[in-house]
Amino acid sequence: MYDVFAIYDHPSDPEAFNAHYERVHAPLTRRMPGLLEFEWGVAAPGSSVHVIARMTFADEASADAGLTSPEGTAAVEDLQNFAAAGVTVIRAPRALGTAVLGVEPADASR
Repeated sequence: MYDVFAIYDHPSDPEAFNAHYERVHAPLTRRMPGLLEFEWGVAAPGSSVHVIARMTFADEASADAGLTSPEGTAAVEDLQNFAAAGVTVIRAPRALGTAVLGVEPADASR
């Protein structure tokens, strides 16, 4: 699995940002070919960022294809309509293993 995170800075008008994100940007993002999962949420009050989104693809090639497709291009071009405060994109392959917090790896099956 391969994740692409979009981390949005605090906008000048959070209500307008959230409305646009929910009604326009999220539906554009969901149309990207190869997208397996898409989750987003508004960060907790006092956070240094406003919204964090995660897009999951099967692999890096699928992410590249989805982001450069006409649907992905439309989503990227839409950023100018609501993300003037800035957005950071981080691309990362998922780790091969997972960890359960508070449980030693040998006991992770519990």
